[in-house]
Amino acid sequence: MHANISCSFQPVRRIGHGGQAEVFLGRTRGGGGLAALKVAHPGHAAGLHDEHGWLALPSTAHPHLPQLYTQRYGGRGDLGYLSLPGQPPRPFLALAYLPGQTVAAWLARRRGRGLAPHLACAIAYQAALALDHLHRQVGIVHYDVRPANLLVAPGRHLHVTLLDLGSAESLDAPRRSAIYVAPDALAPESQRGMPASPLVDVYALGVTLRTMLAGQPISRGLASLIAEATADDPRQRLPDMRAFIEHLARAA
Repeated sequence: MHANISCSFQPVRRIGHGGQAEVFLGRTRGGGGLAALKVAHPGHAAGLHDEHGWLALPSTAHPHLPQLYTQRYGGRGDLGYLSLPGQPPRPFLALAYLPGQTVAAWLARRRGRGLAPHLACAIAYQAALALDHLHRQVGIVHYDVRPANLLVAPGRHLHVTLLDLGSAESLDAPRRSAIYVAPDALAPESQRGMPASPLVDVYALGVTLRTMLAGQPISRGLASLIAEATADDPRQRLPDMRAFIEHLARAA
């Protein structure tokens, strides 16, 4: 049973949605910071519970990963039920609000011209740091790396946050479902039900980098990196995220 903490937050407006949840900007009623309220769609609370579990682990803390609201501002637990107008209460997760826009939104505005290679590489580098941390320190595979889950903060200095751990799996765990994962970024072995491996995220980040660079001239080094990261045969793929980072540093 989860505590009903909806009285702590006032939803302001919807700022995002996905296969398992929609996200509202929320304000605390008693002061404090803004929150991103991730509210599960009916029947899809499992991913929300999993995401809370991963983020609550001390080992998950990283500058390029989201924070639970209480990790930044304190207070009571983050799982509760939120009542929206005309709807029954639904489970929700309170995250510290991060301003900015997703890489997917950037690309949509670019209308097929992609991002400049130096910018795309910088985004991929920060995402790779977060993924390497998840693999080595937390022991999970993200499983949903794509432009819509990379948030770029406003400001002169690029800062990227890798969002949404709702599809994450423990390393070597059987894959439960790929229904919410973008099919073009899902490694072929995952579609065959193979156990979770960092190679899944290597593949997805390679696809994401290729998507960011679409329509841009790229170097041979970047072309080689993308080819090695997205090899259909996992035995021919870059072996882990550190290899991706090293190859990216040489190619950028």
